[in-house]
Amino acid sequence: MWYNHAETIKRYNYFIGEIKMQISVKRIFSILLCAIMLASFSACGADGGSPDVTSAPAAQTTADTAGDETQIKAELPDVNYDGYNFRVLIQGEEKHDQEIDMFYYEDYAGDVINDDVFKRNSLVEETYGIKLSVMQMEYTKLSSAVSKSVTAGSDDYDLAFSQMNEGVTQAASGILLPINELSYVDLTKPWWDAGVGESFSISGNVLAVCGSISPYSFMTTSAMLFNKNLFDSYDMEYPYQTVLDGAWTLDSFCSLLKDRNIDVDGNGVIDEKSDVYGYTAFILDAPYDFFYGSGNTVVKNDSDGIPQLAIDTERAVSTTEKVYDIFYTYNSFLSSEPNITGNDLPLTMFSEGRSFITGIGLTDLYQYFRSMEDDFGIIPVPKLDENQAEYMSFVNGCSNIVVVPKTVADTERTGIILEALAYNAYNIITPDVYEVVLKVKNTRDNDSEAMIDIILKNRVFDLGYSVGVPNVGMFLKTMLEKKTTDVVSYLDKNMPAAEKSLQKIVDTYTESLG
Repeated sequence: MWYNHAETIKRYNYFIGEIKMQISVKRIFSILLCAIMLASFSACGADGGSPDVTSAPAAQTTADTAGDETQIKAELPDVNYDGYNFRVLIQGEEKHDQEIDMFYYEDYAGDVINDDVFKRNSLVEETYGIKLSVMQMEYTKLSSAVSKSVTAGSDDYDLAFSQMNEGVTQAASGILLPINELSYVDLTKPWWDAGVGESFSISGNVLAVCGSISPYSFMTTSAMLFNKNLFDSYDMEYPYQTVLDGAWTLDSFCSLLKDRNIDVDGNGVIDEKSDVYGYTAFILDAPYDFFYGSGNTVVKNDSDGIPQLAIDTERAVSTTEKVYDIFYTYNSFLSSEPNITGNDLPLTMFSEGRSFITGIGLTDLYQYFRSMEDDFGIIPVPKLDENQAEYMSFVNGCSNIVVVPKTVADTERTGIILEALAYNAYNIITPDVYEVVLKVKNTRDNDSEAMIDIILKNRVFDLGYSVGVPNVGMFLKTMLEKKTTDVVSYLDKNMPAAEKSLQKIVDTYTESLG
């Protein structure tokens, strides 16, 4: 169904007042976020607020932040679209996660992110004289709807929040507009994630964007949790200092895991019914968490901006061997396979206190562990070794990514509204996602808050993963399924076909530009 804001002026004014009241709090948050994340993670928060939206230029639609003279603002014109129905598609189903980026639920009033989305949407609507009409679709139906519309030459949608892998694949096929061609969208601004533009581009054409506009993407970043009660029971040191020392590596992770399974019921068999495991994770996600956490990539642009296969074979071999040990050698791992145990098993076991460490996306903090009895801490996915400069955090393919159909009739209008949505999300939504949802509600100590800063510093996107370069794009998962570490032979066999596939993607996209 289509969603329109039909709220009363009284309710709107109440929320605008709320924005103004929160200025001083968000000012403090802004300083911390920007200092940590501006250079590398561009979805950091500034403060919220709103002047008189009926008279102020669009570039001034939020209140000044800390350091008024240096506040970064959107450079947007003062325009009014006379009630235009701005049509947005977003992946998801009613009251699931993905639609949090744009959708407001009246019966969820009081939930901070839900209310922030209402504030942001209302502000943009009022400023530009539009009505935001948001329709939820299951992600494959959304992709199909966009494809059919563009193929038919129809101007049916102004914007889409697509599932990342679906959206990037569609963009690479040439049916979507390069985002950098949209007037007034400034991808150098901190409300856009620079890593997306760098990774999802061909010859300087940005296929899709993400950043503050998508709190859901923010929360699909990979991380790990450890159970403090279990660590205390076995005199194990919390990994916090190891992380801060730059020594949280696959080897140190393995040293914690080795032979950690516990036969609680004493029946001589370790199983998920009553026993404790060293590490639990969803088998479809864990290989990617470790692969990208270890500093690997499948595709990287050359100096001309052309995507090329860029697998470092030596690094890939080392990663595979170490992750193989985690999965099969150290008698500690329980994987969740959809056809056997269900995706939620690793998280359920951890929430029940039956796992030392589990792999998560940050959204799981919000979903699964609010009422967990045992104390837990959050840490990044380990590095390959101490020579790796930074911790890297994989962004799951279920994340939202913002794309624009090629048939949009008024690209200037779409660019203005897109930039306004992102800019006001940066000021209104992001500080609360970061500070309230992730830190205050769901982590249990100051150390975990510092860990979240590290986790979000280097979020990883990879065109090779998102477009599914055949075989090579998921080779670590394949190696683990086949229970082999013979990476060299596998890559030698599959690289030629992967190179042809990638070249075809580049050629198809280049031809689509005319």
